[in-house]
Amino acid sequence: MAKAKTGQRQVSNWLPDDLMAGLELLAARNGRPMAAEMAHAIERHLASPPTVEVIVSTPPLVSATVSPPEAPPTKKRGRPRKQAPPQ
Repeated sequence: MAKAKTGQRQVSNWLPDDLMAGLELLAARNGRPMAAEMAHAIERHLASPPTVEVIVSTPPLVSATVSPPEAPPTKKRGRPRKQAPPQ
């Protein structure tokens, strides 16, 4: 394993295949090693990071109409009437 230079740290991450292939082509075209190409890309990103605009919009609320609750059915007091015998 190669010894790291002072002031450097190893970064490991999973990248999509198409992104990795594009990065390899760019490094070959520029004649730089992959580490230098990645460091350059990160430096450019940090020099001018994209702004993220958070927009929170809430949908309009439906007007709510509240009706008074219905009274529960009342129970008749006392014993129920006897049923008349069938004739």
